[in-house]
Amino acid sequence: MEMNTAMKEVWAFQEDNQVKLDMDVMLNVLYPEFVLWDGCMLLNISNSLSMDGEQFISSNTIEDRTQLEAFTNHIYLIYFFPEFEDIPNKSLQFGVSVIEIWSNN
Repeated sequence: MEMNTAMKEVWAFQEDNQVKLDMDVMLNVLYPEFVLWDGCMLLNISNSLSMDGEQFISSNTIEDRTQLEAFTNHIYLIYFFPEFEDIPNKSLQFGVSVIEIWSNN
């Protein structure tokens, strides 16, 4: 993964803070359920994804399948792990780990 300058600065910042994460939440984020729906690969990280109908229909807010995937699959780690709020380097490191695990699966 390529990092921009700001990411490199955050990554390099060393801190002694240890982060204790809820194991169930962590496993759900690292190994989520993905759902194939009408040609879209959708992240079902909270197991609450519900798609009305059997096919994609564009709207004023989501015009195509790419937008649907980007909107549905966009997550903020801080929503799942508020422990990261004050330690961005740990959040970045965990986020990179998520990307690596997802790309290998």
